[in-house]
Amino acid sequence: MSRYLQFVLVLVYALYSYWLFVYCTALDKDFHYLFPWLLFCFSGSWWFPPYQSLFSRLRNPILEEEQLIRGCLDEVLSRAGQFRHIRLVLESRDMHAMFATGTNTIGFSQKTVKLLEAQELKAVIAHELGHLTTHDTLALGAYQACSFLPNKIMHGYKWLRFIVARGTAWVVLPLVTILSAAIMFTIVRGHGLLLLRVILFIFTIVKLQFLFRLVQNMIARYTEYRQDAFAQKLGYGLALKSALIKLSAEEKCTPSPFENFLFGNHPLTYNRIRRLEKLEGLRPDG
Repeated sequence: MSRYLQFVLVLVYALYSYWLFVYCTALDKDFHYLFPWLLFCFSGSWWFPPYQSLFSRLRNPILEEEQLIRGCLDEVLSRAGQFRHIRLVLESRDMHAMFATGTNTIGFSQKTVKLLEAQELKAVIAHELGHLTTHDTLALGAYQACSFLPNKIMHGYKWLRFIVARGTAWVVLPLVTILSAAIMFTIVRGHGLLLLRVILFIFTIVKLQFLFRLVQNMIARYTEYRQDAFAQKLGYGLALKSALIKLSAEEKCTPSPFENFLFGNHPLTYNRIRRLEKLEGLRPDG
């Protein structure tokens, strides 16, 4: 599977969602806003991570943490033959996390840094460096930007459905009244057809989002295998296997293969371990 397939997916998603918006809203100038829309999507790696950081618990590492991680990073960069600046961030939540984002950022959770030995940490850094090297994060940023509006619509729909299902009468009735008044006002003003088109767009883009997310997750799982192989080529295969074993022991719940197929953007951990064992020659192919 080509690494450029993820960029093709984002381009198709961006073009199709734009066409859907133009069709449903009967926009007069079909291509007038196409270039700004594509620019908005494909610049996601530059603006979306800072936006996300406003709502996350990311922080810069303190001196002791930076000395440990930076020392591991320098060795990995040397083995990879790369000379680039990598920004390091830590996540304060009580969970395991390793990620690459934007154009030059690698992050870990505090819990993960404390769990892994130095060689295992180098292996994880090599894996994340692979995402930056093959520009997986650029494709991911573009996809996140493109799906920004559908995600907000989905969250709004879930929030509205939760209020209606769980809310008391003094919450539900005013909400229904306001929505009904807004709909009636739109119809009276002669924009009833436009309202129907907007509702059609919202309904369709939510369904479209699920389909494209399913395909994007399939591609993301493949890229995880590819970056495991990148780390193994740098000599960190066994260390990465050891890190995955430790992390899998900390998992509270392992999804079924079917659940992972529908919703997972990472392969099941034991499949990654088996793949590394094959790359290291510890088990026969097949």
